[in-house]
Amino acid sequence: MKTQVARRIHELLDGIKADFPRRKKAAEQLMRQAGIQDSLELAISPRESVSELPTFDRKISRQLSPMLKARFDYAGSWRMGQEIWLSATEMPSYLKRRAVRQCHRALRDQWEGSAPMVFSDRCLSLFGVTEYVPEDLVYLAWREKEREPEVWVSEGMESHNFANLEEYLRWRLEAK
Repeated sequence: MKTQVARRIHELLDGIKADFPRRKKAAEQLMRQAGIQDSLELAISPRESVSELPTFDRKISRQLSPMLKARFDYAGSWRMGQEIWLSATEMPSYLKRRAVRQCHRALRDQWEGSAPMVFSDRCLSLFGVTEYVPEDLVYLAWREKEREPEVWVSEGMESHNFANLEEYLRWRLEAK
């Protein structure tokens, strides 16, 4: 039996999946105008059994929160075009990638108020990336006394912060 939290997260994920064809069409029209002939696809891998997620501190892992448990019970990797919400098994290899580490360090050193500047590595997990755009990172930021991690998005010169995964998914669904 699904909990209320799991039901809400699964409904948002269902909504994002159902809305993909509309977003794909709009994005591909813009790409064609720019001379790009690529096609954007949605690829969702099967769920994986997971109980914890790695952080940027290799010695520390974080237990899944109820919202994250619901997300990973729904699917493993979630790819929308170049954007990837990582599976738990993909996270360690992405954390080791040179481009991810360099961008993470640059955010810590140069972007006032960025997730890496605000949180230590032991409090940050990598939730998502954009292929070929290393400065686009989605972090889970674990505060010690909070049950759910915050979601911090760094995209180019923009950033967005959300109190939890549900708020982030709602924003993704409602974004034009």
